[in-house]
Amino acid sequence: EMRMELARHENTQPSDHESRAMVVDFLNLVTRAHQTDQTHNFWGTELPFELKLRFGPKALSIEEQHNLFGAVRHDIVSIVKYVIATTGVRLTPACLESLERSGPGYEFVSVDLRALTVRVKHMSVIDYANAKVLSQE
Repeated sequence: EMRMELARHENTQPSDHESRAMVVDFLNLVTRAHQTDQTHNFWGTELPFELKLRFGPKALSIEEQHNLFGAVRHDIVSIVKYVIATTGVRLTPACLESLERSGPGYEFVSVDLRALTVRVKHMSVIDYANAKVLSQE
């Protein structure tokens, strides 16, 4: 659904409010802040599919395929930090502290976003090739 939302804005730039709402929604999917069908679909179907598509059929163990969130729940803070570092999203210090304390289930709100900046990633082909080699080892 996130891709559909982004595609809707393909020819127009979303407002700051819309951008913040999309980021908050996505971060809440990552932390599993809400137990909705969308959250279950994200962790149970979309994310495993994308991981296997990108890194190969052996990217996930049987356990991870059946309960990916359960397998990574202790790493959710690190995952969120990676997502914000790679996307240019800046969180407020108070948000980061609360996230560290709460971990999985933390609910983001728009005031948690200090800034939305642009991050240009270089050499994605090299990163992809390195990931493919790692997945085959």
